[in-house]
Amino acid sequence: MAKNKEAFLHIYSSHLNNYDWFLKADDDTYVILENLRNFLRDKDQNEAIYFGRRFKPFVKQGFMSGGAGYVLSRQAVRSLVQYGNSTTSYLNSKCEPTTFIGEDVQLGQCLEMVGVKAGDTRDSEGKERFFPLRPEDHIVRGNIPKNSWYWSHIYYPHLQVIRYNMKKSNIEGKGKRKLYLCNRKDGSVTCFHRGSNPRTQTFLSDVLLRGCSRTAISFHYITPNMMYAMDYFVYNLTR
Repeated sequence: MAKNKEAFLHIYSSHLNNYDWFLKADDDTYVILENLRNFLRDKDQNEAIYFGRRFKPFVKQGFMSGGAGYVLSRQAVRSLVQYGNSTTSYLNSKCEPTTFIGEDVQLGQCLEMVGVKAGDTRDSEGKERFFPLRPEDHIVRGNIPKNSWYWSHIYYPHLQVIRYNMKKSNIEGKGKRKLYLCNRKDGSVTCFHRGSNPRTQTFLSDVLLRGCSRTAISFHYITPNMMYAMDYFVYNLTR
């Protein structure tokens, strides 16, 4: 946490007025900067707010996952450092932990204390953009164990895809049982036949991505070799 404190103090003293937003990411976090820029395009850097993958324990308004990376507005950095009209208040007791907690949790507590809002980064379909685990963990159903810490940490309801057989009569009249893909969101279930219609197949690929936005911003635990692979898939692969 000490390194982050020094980083924000340096940003405040040397770079605050040169940039609108400030991103913190680990060295094994892959960030698609174009998607981040597009996400921030209509956001106000003069609002005390920060964005990332929102987790719910420990902090009333939630906190942003350190592994997925988070981005603070100019005003958020200013509020963090200037709280109490002292440029050193961030280094003093108001943001010092009483017990060991993670860097992201402590920062979340500090930001809540100084009035910085935790923002929502989901897209219009409710799908997430910042991811604290590997791409395959968030894309492949069942890759995250049921007893993983992840499930107790996520702030927003998880979008699920359920595969099961149901009577055709439930959708398009009487007939034999067929396999449907169903997307459950906000208590309602929408099902689509796994057919050969190209338009249907395109939609099913969206459903299979579950909670992953097509404008994803970050993924965590990316190995050095996977960094190259991600770069190829994002910037060089065409269809």
